[in-house]
Amino acid sequence: MLILVEDLNKPVMNAIRYARLLAGETVAIHVQINPSDRERIEERWKDRGIDVPLVVLDSADGSIIRPLTVFIDGIRKRQKRSLFIFLLPELIDLKWWQRFLHNQTARLIERAFQGDDGVVTIRVPFPLTGS
Repeated sequence: MLILVEDLNKPVMNAIRYARLLAGETVAIHVQINPSDRERIEERWKDRGIDVPLVVLDSADGSIIRPLTVFIDGIRKRQKRSLFIFLLPELIDLKWWQRFLHNQTARLIERAFQGDDGVVTIRVPFPLTGS
């Protein structure tokens, strides 16, 4: 299972709890667009004592999809029959207009891996009022 981590927040912690219920090997992935984010997120991850490994992928061109694809392809070279489950933390919008502000990355990932037999996406909801 792969948990996409933008930042260490309540929706991400909720996704980690969900991954534990599902069992299986879990890895948290942060796609680094801003180089100064790496140290901050790794430090926060370590300080919270989260037992899920955090992998930070570099994105030189600002793409989120390209580093994820390279990461998955690298694992597939070693393990041909891999199944990847993306757990996508998602804020539950309370008002119609909030849909345009949140969860765009989840939609992008779903579209990018839609035709891939070895990738499943699961949105893990978290109410906006709880964040």
